[in-house]
Amino acid sequence: MLFLTAMRRTAARHLLGSIARAVAFDSVPAKPKARRTRVQHLRNGVGVLLQMSSRLAWRPSLAVSLWYVTRDSVQSELRYGLRELGLALSPANEAPKRRALALAVVPSVAAIVAVAVRARRGTSEQPQALVMPIDRPVPARASR
Repeated sequence: MLFLTAMRRTAARHLLGSIARAVAFDSVPAKPKARRTRVQHLRNGVGVLLQMSSRLAWRPSLAVSLWYVTRDSVQSELRYGLRELGLALSPANEAPKRRALALAVVPSVAAIVAVAVRARRGTSEQPQALVMPIDRPVPARASR
């Protein structure tokens, strides 16, 4: 019974890997300066992510899958696949604009978070300030 389970897992991993090879356009461009279309970038990104997931999927336990994630080849495939998907989703001439936008967005987000935290702290202190003090009689001082 365990042998059949292992065979099914291996067959599923190989099937996912073969689908990934069929989807990918080319894992390495023929010429270093060769340009790819957005569709080619998309196919490469999806293919590489499928190839990477074929190494991780259907393992006997989560610990074994996490061990495979720590391998350099799997991590480099993940970075390459995500980079290819990024190139597919954004045109090449948008890269400088994205960098400028990222430089402007990070301080803006930090400022918004700081204002939100400060406002939240301010609202949590307001109900305490609105509580009216109870009038207590002042103790009489002993006269000399």
